[in-house]
Amino acid sequence: MPGKQTHRSDPRILNRRTLQRDHRRLAELLRPGMSVLDIGCGTGAITADIARAIGPNGRVVGLDRDESLLVIARGDHVLPNLRFVNGDVLNFAFDESFDIVTAARVLQWINPPQLAIARIVQAATPGGKIVALDYNHNNNAWEPDPPTEFVRFYKAFLEWRSANGWNNRMADRRQLKLPANDN
Repeated sequence: MPGKQTHRSDPRILNRRTLQRDHRRLAELLRPGMSVLDIGCGTGAITADIARAIGPNGRVVGLDRDESLLVIARGDHVLPNLRFVNGDVLNFAFDESFDIVTAARVLQWINPPQLAIARIVQAATPGGKIVALDYNHNNNAWEPDPPTEFVRFYKAFLEWRSANGWNNRMADRRQLKLPANDN
């Protein structure tokens, strides 16, 4: 089994995110009554938007391995069709399946991502949708050119990510090969 993941996210950044602005593709797919699993839900800002979008007959589960973020989520987002669960996608036992399983800005921090992808597929209902949103950190470009100090910092950031086994080109579709869902 892979080692324990150690990346932590800043709640101030997570709380600014919205479904409509920061996960538009998912927003387009949501319908009333759906069941949705949000992997790496953080403080629940987008997860709560999902719960509102699918309405009272739907259900949403937000999963995160950082209990301190879940404390914020549970305090800020109390909806009858929403619950937050502590767990790591790499070893969490899903007792239910979902119409949509989403992981936004998550796979880029997991080593090995293939195991997480397999777990995500297992959590989807047969014919369900997987919606992953991530970055290609190697492809970032700035205009005008940033200061030399920033370029050095960003190069060190990419090297740090690589040293931890985190894929700097995670959003490249050719690298995301989904296993079959045998449900």
